[in-house]
Parts: sequence; C-alpha cells; structure tokens
Amino acid sequence: MDQDITRRIDPPNARLILDWTGAQTVTVSTVSALQTALANASASGTPTSILVDANLTLGALQNLTVSGSARIQLTSTGDHRTLSGGGETALRTTPLIQVTSSSAELYLKDITISRSYGQAASGGGGVSTLGLLYLDVDAIIEHNRATRNGGGVCVLGSGGKLVMDGGIIRNNTAGDNGGGVFSPTDIELLSGEITDNKTNTGDGGGVFLGPIQQFPIGYIWVTVDCTNPGSTLGYGVWERFAQGRALVGVDPNDTTFYKELLTGGTKTHTLTIAEMPSHVHQYKGFWFRTSDSGSKSNRSRKIKPLDPIDTNSSMLAVGGGQAHNNMQPYEALCIWRRVA
Repeated sequence: MDQDITRRIDPPNARLILDWTGAQTVTVSTVSALQTALANASASGTPTSILVDANLTLGALQNLTVSGSARIQLTSTGDHRTLSGGGETALRTTPLIQVTSSSAELYLKDITISRSYGQAASGGGGVSTLGLLYLDVDAIIEHNRATRNGGGVCVLGSGGKLVMDGGIIRNNTAGDNGGGVFSPTDIELLSGEITDNKTNTGDGGGVFLGPIQQFPIGYIWVTVDCTNPGSTLGYGVWERFAQGRALVGVDPNDTTFYKELLTGGTKTHTLTIAEMPSHVHQYKGFWFRTSDSGSKSNRSRKIKPLDPIDTNSSMLAVGGGQAHNNMQPYEALCIWRRVA
C-alpha cells in the first residue's frame, strides 16, 4: 500500500505532505453511504479517499468506524462539510468517529467533526482512536463533549497516536481529563491549534498527556465488547471474571453471601427426598374376614369382604430422577477484573 500513498517532509515548513492521487476515491452524501464506504475501506485495506458531499447529522445510535488495516482520508468535495453528532438531543454511547484498530489510519482534511456528546466509559466525544489520527489542513474538531476523558479527541492504548499537521481542536469539553485531547502518549504537533477547550472536574483543559488509571486493581469492567480492557484503556492486566456465573451483592448478614468472591450454586439440580414437598400416595383396597365351619377333616372357609378402607402401601415407582434447570432468565455480558 505504501506505493499508493507517498509521504515526504517539505523542508521549508517541515510539513508532512500526503499524496492521495493513487488512492481509491468514493463520494458520499448520506450517513449510510459514508458508513458503507468506511466499512469497505476497512475490510479491504485499500487506501481510500472518501469525499463527503453534504453536511451530515448522525443519530444517537449511529457512529463511524475505521478498523482493520484501513488507510482512509475523510475530506469534503469542495465546500467545507460538517459531520454532526446532533448535540444534546443525541447523547451517544460512543464517540462520533472510532478508530478501533492499532493498524488503522484516519486522515481528516477540510472537514468538521462537531456536536458529538459521547458517554463511552473509555472516553472520547468527537473522535477516539486506537490507531493513527492525522489532522490535516482545515480539519476542525469543535463543540464536542465527553462524560469521561477527551472531549475532542481521546487516544486509547499504546498504539494510538494523534498527529496535527494543521487543523483546529477547539471549544470541546471533558467531564474528567483532557478537554481538547486526552492521550496516554505524546502527541505530534507540527502545526495547528488547540484552543478554548475545558474540563469540568479534571486536569488538562486543552491537553492531558499520560495514562490515568481510572480503574484501580480489583475493579470490574462490564461491557458488550469482549476486547481486553488493557488494549482499550492502555493500562493494567485484566482477566476474565465470573465466566458463566451470575453476580450477587455481598450481604454481611447472610452466611451465604457474607464476603466478596464467594462462589456457589449450580446450573442444574436433582431434588433429594428431603427437598421434596411433603405428600402421601393413597389407593383404595379391601380387607377380608374369613370364618371356618365343619369338622377338621371336612372344613369349609367363607370369605366375606368388609367395607373398603384407605390404606398406605408401596406403589410402583414413577419419575426419571433427572436434574432440572435451575437458571434464572439471563443476558450474557463480557466481564473483566483488573488483577495488576
């Protein structure tokens, strides 16, 4: 792929020039078309320049994903275009754009990422990246919010990288750290601006550099994404926890649940006699009275039935003695525990 896109340093201004003339070009004007173009470019790994031909607003359940070994330039056709997250009316569980692979590269040029309010635990309002995020000329990330880290951009993991060679990151807000940018590693700032960003409670209104360990040893991470949190967060050793088991809260007053990490219970169970409900099996029977008459050598015996009465007696065994299902309704999630 490197022969299709050339990189060189322009000595007068130390600017990294990217030549996309050999790349595949796709023009899109709808959110669904943009999502499809990103998915196709991610799957193929072919260098692709995606030209956005309209201002697009994504719904709360929509996001843009770059994955695999993608190398994608996202830009505008002519007029500067905006990709919007919809603002406060579209609170989303992910950033507007996610680069989900350390091998992926996303280049933004002449396009704005705006008004995305991300609530992801891993961070990121406008963009989050496990790979390379490159801001080129007139790339603008503005007016985004994250409930955690990285209101504008959140770099995740040791493989993530932000390079600014132009562009602006401005007026973004993080609930915790890094109003403009949160990154566990250094960012590369060749040119561009990071301005007027803020945090609500944390540090680094503009930029926060260095890993912050939000989840200490012993913390539990519950998610529908089974990726190891060490890759997502960029720190810690995590192991699968409670695989195939339900969770229950500690109750100091209950001898079964009185302290943490106790285990018990079974998926199936066979009832013992003591566990069966008390019950009686009955059936109708007859008692008979006999009387003898005649001499010992010529004796006859009469049998007279008495009235029927209830009596307890052994009966034929029924039932298979198989274990029964002992499980409550469930929904499986990925659970991890930090161990180091």
